[in-house]
Amino acid sequence: MEASRSTAAAKETEDISLQLLVDNHSNKVLYAETGKAFVDLLFGFLQIPLGSIVGILQEKHMNVSGSLGRVFESVKELEPRFFLSQTVKEYLLKPEVASASCIPPLLQNFVTTKQLNSETLATSPFVFASPGSPLILSPAAAGKEVMGFVKECETKYIVMDDLRVFPLSSIYLVDLLKKFNVNDTSFREVKIDLNKCLEIVKASLESDTVLTDVFIGKNFPRKGSRFIAT
Repeated sequence: MEASRSTAAAKETEDISLQLLVDNHSNKVLYAETGKAFVDLLFGFLQIPLGSIVGILQEKHMNVSGSLGRVFESVKELEPRFFLSQTVKEYLLKPEVASASCIPPLLQNFVTTKQLNSETLATSPFVFASPGSPLILSPAAAGKEVMGFVKECETKYIVMDDLRVFPLSSIYLVDLLKKFNVNDTSFREVKIDLNKCLEIVKASLESDTVLTDVFIGKNFPRKGSRFIAT
């Protein structure tokens, strides 16, 4: 079940891509141009409990540096007899979100299968026809198709290296490039899958240069190369 859910979620995110504007001199991401899907993914992080985030990162051997990971390990290693009840430990290690059906498909990997299956029209204005399928409004919410958090429109977005999000506009771009004061830049296309999603989550807990850390690191090709991250 978990494998099929991951596969379905991955298929739903095949079109999530970013155009990174990179300073070729410093090999640093200045910003990314993207659409609704990636913005929904970033905003969806805010719905996921910390316990779920740290737990799945550790399952993937991507331990969070710092004390938060140690808090999770403490709960994991502490014997059940020290907790108020037998279920408290489980809830801390695998907490539930308020409404799993509001989460974009890729982020369903952070939600328990039980919770996804328990979502109904009565508990949320949103519902999945099946795990990994697009979100649709329930009949009580006018029957309009919807997915994620921001509106479906022609608007593009700028995502900064530290994941701040702004609507893309020519005026803002001109001001931004003046601020950066760089002359040698190139666009590089990258795509998002589950592994990259996890890397972004991990980096967002540890860094202010998330896009650079995840998509460039130390081994990214330089000077106008076209690179597809998988």
